[in-house]
Amino acid sequence: MKMDFTRKARYCAGGHTTDAPEGITYSSVVSRDSIRLGLLAAALHDVDVLAIDLENAYLNAPCAEKIWFVATAECGDAKGKVCVLVRSLYGLKSSGFSWRKALDEVITSPGMGFKDTRADPNIYIRRARKDDGYEYYEMLLVYVDDVLIISHKPDSMAIHDGKGL
Repeated sequence: MKMDFTRKARYCAGGHTTDAPEGITYSSVVSRDSIRLGLLAAALHDVDVLAIDLENAYLNAPCAEKIWFVATAECGDAKGKVCVLVRSLYGLKSSGFSWRKALDEVITSPGMGFKDTRADPNIYIRRARKDDGYEYYEMLLVYVDDVLIISHKPDSMAIHDGKGL
């Protein structure tokens, strides 16, 4: 049940029944101090802050584990067939890390032009210029599937090839 009383269905995997992957299994998040500094930078440079939620985040990341299941009635005509999972699901041990890696590849792509910072790998920056010529750094502060955008035009955060975040 969501805050507006709508319901949201979500496929969840039983990650507790699988062996732990050998690699990293979590998604790091922006620190509280980094958020404070980002908000300070927004105030000093007189730019806006926009909070966004990237919906169905894990389903946009490839599955890092090899998982199969026998389809049930929810899968329609595929009922009874053996299916291989190709997308991360909530509940898998590696889903957080898979999502974080996929998001990082998009943000740091040449089309977006952001670079992560050494101080906090969950803060991405790129040079920007206001209409009056004032130069500063736009910022993306990432907390799993929530992002704070700090920019003079955060609602139209454009990738250089014309697509949005």
